[in-house]
Amino acid sequence: MNQFQTQGLTNTAWSMATVVYLDRPLFDAIASRAMSRIHCQADGFECQDIANLAWACAAVLYVDEPLLQSLSSAAVTNILQHSRTFRPQEMSSIAWSIAVIKFPDAPLLAALASPAI
Repeated sequence: MNQFQTQGLTNTAWSMATVVYLDRPLFDAIASRAMSRIHCQADGFECQDIANLAWACAAVLYVDEPLLQSLSSAAVTNILQHSRTFRPQEMSSIAWSIAVIKFPDAPLLAALASPAI
């Protein structure tokens, strides 16, 4: 996993989730590597990466609190600072994901709702 770039991490998680296969050691390794890259300036997570990884976790019911906190923090920062624009599909995917895995993060919910208000 150390050699994987951001897209490789999220594509691997997404691929496993599309066949609804939870390989916990693999997801743990993806989570560990992702957390080290989420806020990285050079090759950090884009909006689609955040949404895809959140969706993959929810699709296989993989709950990793530190990973979810990191994804939430990155999403909130990007939504509120408008440094990157989330597409509606990405925002709805994140909203669906946090509902499925019952991750009640108030700042993330408020940030997701803010463009609709």
